Amino acid sequence: MLRSQFDIIKTLELIMVSANNYGRRLGIAILSLVISVQIASAQTFFTTTGKGDLLAGFRKTGGHPENNEFVVRLGQVTKFIGLPIGTTTNITIYGNSQVADAFPDNFGFLQWSVFSTFTEFPGGSNWNTAVGSFPDATCWFTIPRTATNVQSQAPTRQVDANQASLRESMLGIINGATYISGNLGVTNANNNSNLVVEPVISAYSSDILTANMADPGDATIGDFNGNSPYNSENTTPSPFSSPVISDFYQSCPSSTIDPFSGQTNGGAFYLGYFTLNANGTMTFTRQTNVVSTPPPPQPVLAISRTGTTSTISFGTTNGATYNLIYTTFSTLTNTPRSSWSTLGSSITGNGGITNFTDTTSDPGRVYSVTAH
Repeated sequence: MLRSQFDIIKTLELIMVSANNYGRRLGIAILSLVISVQIASAQTFFTTTGKGDLLAGFRKTGGHPENNEFVVRLGQVTKFIGLPIGTTTNITIYGNSQVADAFPDNFGFLQWSVFSTFTEFPGGSNWNTAVGSFPDATCWFTIPRTATNVQSQAPTRQVDANQASLRESMLGIINGATYISGNLGVTNANNNSNLVVEPVISAYSSDILTANMADPGDATIGDFNGNSPYNSENTTPSPFSSPVISDFYQSCPSSTIDPFSGQTNGGAFYLGYFTLNANGTMTFTRQTNVVSTPPPPQPVLAISRTGTTSTISFGTTNGATYNLIYTTFSTLTNTPRSSWSTLGSSITGNGGITNFTDTTSDPGRVYSVTAH
């Protein structure tokens, strides 16, 4: 762009030299044209890098709609992930005034979420960063707390295809904000490279936040167009006077390695929480996991016997601990399962099929596998 401006200016200088007989008036007109070119080039509109930009979305639906939605880029997600444990940081990229301009009625019934992903690298390779190597289709998103001081249940990691669809919805929000920002055509406090207040009008119906956030059957649910089994949006009470909290999770596709937990499936990794204050401002607190992960599912057993050796096979959950317990036919009816005997050593699951073996001349045994 600088080169094109330079070429225009040089051309206009030549015109001025050849037009001296027209006097000062022509020179003033030409100078005005040069200034207008420079001012036009200074406009900056919403855009993202596609590499882990962390976005916050705000909207109102249902019985409390307003005329705008609001999308803001908070910075790269790795900046938040890389914070020291226990650190709380203020979100300063936007302020109370932008939220008030977007939602002039009040901040009650405000649906908000925070999320991030990255565009696919060639061959589906990982996104390698200073804080970790993230598998293709990794997504970050909030889950609202139902009680202020109790962490939400960690969502379950989805298969690659499902998370790829979730990623596309997140990228659709980015693309929509970019399109609307450019079409608004004026850079100001409510439309710039970091944020855009999106008018809810028919011309933008397929590009506003809701288009890629709302559930197809219920616009009040924020599940990224049905591509997530979880509602990522928190809704403020009305009146809104006390902070509300949403937990922030990192979900790598199942069967890929999460760089922080080292696990290949199970619950998404807990990173911390976002707090939305009653004046519309936000903070993020980086935390470690403060609740136990969900218990693994009870394994389904298959048994075979060769000679005096029984083989008990079952599928495992990565990181779960399994033990083989048994009782005999003669004690089955009067011995509770909690009192059955344990055989051998425990096995740590790896996400695949494993087995216990038991060699015995006992005429009859009943087996069970515990998981925790």
